[in-house]
Amino acid sequence: MKFFSFCILLSFCFLSKAQESNSAINLNEIEVSTNYEKNILKLETELKVNQHSAEELLKTQILLINNYINVFDFSKATSLCQKEILIAKKNKFPLNEATLYRYLGNVYYHLKQTNQAKIHWKKSLEIAEEYQYFDLLKRCNHNLGVIALETENNSNKAESYFLKAIEYGKKTTSTRNENLASSYRLLATTYDVMGRYKAADSLFKLTSEVYQMFNDSSGIAEALIFRARLFLSMKDYNKALVLIKESIIISEKLHLDDYTQTALSILQRISEESGNYKEAHFAINKMFRIEVAKNARNQKKEIADSEAKFKLAELKNKQDLLELQATQTKYNYIAFFTILLLITTGTIAFIYQKRLSKREQIAKLKNLKDIYDAEENERSRIAKDLHDNMGAYATSMLSQIDTLEQSKLDMERLKDLRADAEFIMSTLRETIWILKSKTLTIQQFFDLIKIYADKQLVKNLSLKVTFNEEISNVKSINPTLSLNLYRIVQEVIQNIIKHSHAKTIQFVFSCHTKIRIEIIDDGIGFDTISLTRKSGLENMQFRANEIKYDFTIESKINEGVKITLENNKYNQNRVVLIKHKKVVLNNDY
Repeated sequence: MKFFSFCILLSFCFLSKAQESNSAINLNEIEVSTNYEKNILKLETELKVNQHSAEELLKTQILLINNYINVFDFSKATSLCQKEILIAKKNKFPLNEATLYRYLGNVYYHLKQTNQAKIHWKKSLEIAEEYQYFDLLKRCNHNLGVIALETENNSNKAESYFLKAIEYGKKTTSTRNENLASSYRLLATTYDVMGRYKAADSLFKLTSEVYQMFNDSSGIAEALIFRARLFLSMKDYNKALVLIKESIIISEKLHLDDYTQTALSILQRISEESGNYKEAHFAINKMFRIEVAKNARNQKKEIADSEAKFKLAELKNKQDLLELQATQTKYNYIAFFTILLLITTGTIAFIYQKRLSKREQIAKLKNLKDIYDAEENERSRIAKDLHDNMGAYATSMLSQIDTLEQSKLDMERLKDLRADAEFIMSTLRETIWILKSKTLTIQQFFDLIKIYADKQLVKNLSLKVTFNEEISNVKSINPTLSLNLYRIVQEVIQNIIKHSHAKTIQFVFSCHTKIRIEIIDDGIGFDTISLTRKSGLENMQFRANEIKYDFTIESKINEGVKITLENNKYNQNRVVLIKHKKVVLNNDY
């Protein structure tokens, strides 16, 4: 019996050790770190593994949201905010709930969805007003004032919001990073727009005083720029010139290239309007030299970032391999102690029940053998899956790395290897994001397409993209359907980028009785009969057939292309090329 008790105690000790979580992470270090991908992994693990107080939980959530925003993963940021708001409501954490509403508004502001941003900031204000959270009241009123000033061009509304932000800000503790200077400056800018120059000048002075109080030189340089622009509006060129030169001196001393360029552009205007063309020419030349230097630094930074990403991917692969090995070792130990426990139990049972019939003994032994065989089969299956999937990728990448180590740093092959790694990780992230959820709403799916189109067409190519939505039935779609639709849309967007020469692209989403997606471009179009390449259209048609969707293409040369995806109730899957032209299924648009 002592031996039996010792085995059980040893098993529990091992299982406890295997399941022990990592120690709490240092949130202060993450707050200043710019390794956003690594920060996200740490913070996601921290939220899943460790228990927190309401204050610690909120800080962890805010850091994770900010890191999602820094890598432009607005979908995850939105989902996290919505999920944690529900938890905060359930646990009755009003400060957490109000703060998360504020950050959800920030995410929508980054997505240029100012109406949604305003809705969530106002929800934050409702809670903050009830509990007198002055810092949140200041921040949300400040943000609403920015939208009123920049987007709605409503100076009176902006003034009201900024005055409230200042009123609540006076009830909070000011620091170098958190003070009223920004609100004073924006209110002064509002008065500048309204033509109330005297009030604007007074507030710009107050802004400079706040920055001086906290010895914030960059803030002083910014305030001087805005005040100089005010005197430029008033045609007081002498005062404007003194202020802008002072700002240039501070900006150059602090190496604030953006501030310096802005100040130089104002100096150029002052000089031109006052007839000093020589100084205007000097300002233009200096701006040009700064821009050249910035581009050179940016190029070096991009190269360094690329190298860092490659090394990070390499380290991540090695780390994944080590984790898999550790997991396998843990399973081996668990299996060993489980078998040991079963054998021990069987032996004790045999000693105390030796008078049982031979048939009962054979049945017990057979049960033990079946359990042992099942465990062995499961272990073999896991080992084969790991070898056939992750092992194949790891072997391929290690083989290419070995080749590179034996050669003189072949940059082309290095770029190919990095591109392979990025493609694998990108595809894996997209697929896992979709498949992890049991279902997606059609609104979430349309938002995912908008984020991808905005990144590929607007941010990368600066094309004009519009989105129209008509949703009367918020359906849920399964992972297989959402993944295939997403891949078809990706293929269409890539074809637009490669072949269409379009300037304007329109996306039309509708969900009533059916789900319908239209993508319309104003590019060069194509002749649906004379196409010769085939892989793209064939791939899109195959995916459409898999999910029982009709895939329709309308095009004429020089008249753009319209592509339609619509679910087909009667499973008559087909590709249709409009204008009564014969379709060749194996074509590539």
